[in-house]
Amino acid sequence: MAKGTKLLAMKEKFTFWQTSGWGFSLLLVLPILAIFHTAIGQTDSVFAHLMQTVMATYTLNTVLLVCGTLLLALLFGVPSAWIMAMCRIPGERMLQWSLVLPLAMPGYIIGYIYTDWFDYAGPVQIFLRDVFGWQSVHDYWFPSIRSLGGACIVLALVLYPYVYLLARAAFMEQSASLLQSARLLRCTPWDSFRRISLPLARPSIAVGLSLVAMETLGDFGTVSYFAVNTLTTAVYDTWLGYSNLNAAAKISAIMLLVIFVLISAERFSRRKQKLFQREFEHGDDMRYVLTGAKKWLALGWCWGLVAAAFLFPLGQLSYYAWHYFAESWTPEFEQYSLNSLVVSLLAAVVAVTVALVVNFYRRLDYRHRSVVPLRMASLGYAVPGTVLAIG
Repeated sequence: MAKGTKLLAMKEKFTFWQTSGWGFSLLLVLPILAIFHTAIGQTDSVFAHLMQTVMATYTLNTVLLVCGTLLLALLFGVPSAWIMAMCRIPGERMLQWSLVLPLAMPGYIIGYIYTDWFDYAGPVQIFLRDVFGWQSVHDYWFPSIRSLGGACIVLALVLYPYVYLLARAAFMEQSASLLQSARLLRCTPWDSFRRISLPLARPSIAVGLSLVAMETLGDFGTVSYFAVNTLTTAVYDTWLGYSNLNAAAKISAIMLLVIFVLISAERFSRRKQKLFQREFEHGDDMRYVLTGAKKWLALGWCWGLVAAAFLFPLGQLSYYAWHYFAESWTPEFEQYSLNSLVVSLLAAVVAVTVALVVNFYRRLDYRHRSVVPLRMASLGYAVPGTVLAIG
């Protein structure tokens, strides 16, 4: 009798987690389904006009933005990951977590800071005009920070930690025997990196680049401030500017198809990652000891990234906060701060609740179908907020 009661209670508990897991997942997928449902509707004059005029420019800018950000994130993330995983330098423990700090800095905030410094009225160009005696913008050439290239640099500075974290983990998990064999063959550090470390870490790097691509595709604040027209800004302008939900849904559906391709590439890379990575083999420390110019070059590269992506913007924001404290601390600012805090806390509570429910259901049910709610719930991370708002 007691055993039957216990089994009944366990069954009811499983049913609760199963229902909750599927329920939360379906709620999260509904906006995506709503977008495709709206997009299937009749094509109106607004969408046809966009296709004939500006859609090609929006698409090209989006492709260039994603490609440029990926290249720079690769340039920033992989060398710093290899230095942290395979080299011994002073202050490496502090650098390991300092290189992740740019993730906490919003891209549009860094965009504001660098625009303030490098724009025509900023201190950098003012200094150059004073030194060389230039009088106007026609007397010299200076790259515009508020451009497609500037947006790529800013986004890469805040998103490269995705590549850095996954690449560093991949480098650290590689077999020590391979590194020993490379040294016995008298391979230089560059040859060891190019022939052994980089090929083995390629799947992990691909996962990091997929995350960077999805974040870049969904960015609105940075590209809007830098006046770069992308598909994300097209959704926003079409929805609010033209008040046309159908056209905005069609553009969102195009973005979702691209995102699904990126998700598929990320999943494929994770499967390849399991094939190419090995568990770390404990033994002698196989890291290279950098000395002289190489040591200072490695330190300058890593600390330069931290300074450019986090320390300099943080210092500038702190200066602004102190200098303009009296005129900025208003009742409106207090309300904005309270709204931000409430929204952040509510979002965190909802996210943790959904994650716990879906993962606990997966833990109770080992059948393959229990993976479906987990995958459905994870789609929200890859979909831009502007697109979800349309749904």
